Amino acid sequence: MSPAIQQWLQDLSVWDVGFGVVTLAGLVFAVWRVMPLVRKLANFIDDVVGEPERAGVPARPGLMERVQRIEHELFPNSGLSTRDAINRTEEAVKGIRVKLDEDERRLEHLELTEQHERVSRCAHDAQRTKENV
Repeated sequence: MSPAIQQWLQDLSVWDVGFGVVTLAGLVFAVWRVMPLVRKLANFIDDVVGEPERAGVPARPGLMERVQRIEHELFPNSGLSTRDAINRTEEAVKGIRVKLDEDERRLEHLELTEQHERVSRCAHDAQRTKENV
């Protein structure tokens, strides 16, 4: 051992060793308490930035790529987005509603026509019965 290190070891007091142990224990405790926060921050950064593909694990897209995928679905574009499907469905429902309204009018007209014919038949039968009496 070099003479400088021997002199340093001889000059160490119990207080110096105690202070070093307490300082080291404090540092270990601080790192132990901060590590969960560091892990959470690292996970957040991985979510924002994304992660490349690695052996056995598929790539995870970053936040902006995921937002772009969502935006692609929200606005009309090539006909394949969710918005396009909603627009097609809305138009189809409108067409069905128009046909349903027409059918309701026809049915109402048909019912009125049938009622009119029944009333006419009854009136005609009543007239015949009156003539026969």
